[in-house]
Amino acid sequence: MQKRGIEGNWSTPAQVSPEVGECGAFVPDLGAAAPLELHNDNLKDRLDATFADHFRTARRCSFRVRVNHLLKRVFDMLFLLAGLIVAGPLILLGGLGTLLDTGWPIFYVQTRRVRFGRRARIFKMRTLTVGSDRQLDALVSVKHHGKFLNVSKDCSRYTRVGRWLERLWIVELPQVMNIARGEMSVVGNRPIPDYVINALGPTAEAIERFASPQGLTGYVQSIGRDDVSDEERILLEYHYSDVFERGDVFLEDLKIIACTVAAYFGKQITVGHFLGENYKVRYATFFATRAA
Repeated sequence: MQKRGIEGNWSTPAQVSPEVGECGAFVPDLGAAAPLELHNDNLKDRLDATFADHFRTARRCSFRVRVNHLLKRVFDMLFLLAGLIVAGPLILLGGLGTLLDTGWPIFYVQTRRVRFGRRARIFKMRTLTVGSDRQLDALVSVKHHGKFLNVSKDCSRYTRVGRWLERLWIVELPQVMNIARGEMSVVGNRPIPDYVINALGPTAEAIERFASPQGLTGYVQSIGRDDVSDEERILLEYHYSDVFERGDVFLEDLKIIACTVAAYFGKQITVGHFLGENYKVRYATFFATRAA
């Protein structure tokens, strides 16, 4: 894994063969230009191999790091106890609204990658018309939506209730079930499906974002996904995994939660809140590498 230098700059990638990633791990050509498919067994198998190779060596943790990780999980459990009191009624109201508006199902369930590239069924409120995900190429594209393939907020496939669920930040609340099952955390990088990982490359940094638990909220959610570029998001999410492995994650999680709450009430949060206002200078090599 490429680490940042003391000044925060990224090391220049070594000269490697086309089959070898920046960290020396095998990164196959996954055909990013191929049509988007919700289920692709060949892509699944190739990504399984990529994740297994990248995380093939167990990562040792110091006592301080283990304490931070334990505090993070304890916080998750406390959040569940308190959060269900709030999330439960909101999920019920959102589900009832969806049911009256467009009928069943009220949840959308998608298999996504979580920590170390494991696959998990992730729950969210359904906000699009039924069957929209079967027409991915019509719904999202790298050209118009970036490599993370986020659905545009003005997409005509949003239901009336779905738009309100997005505005009120209720969509992801059902993922408390994933947190309870240990598949996610309250804070972390978002779980993403195989076709998004495929569009990302995957690069070493994109794979390394899975070194930490995936979360309900994180850097990008507090900033706003439309307010960060693909490069900024990859950098932020790589940075979070780095913080997790250094053992500074518990205080960082509290900061992210505070920023998420502030953003909900209208405060503008920027990349600079987390990486420093001069992050474009400090990480100039990183951005230059992706522009090449």
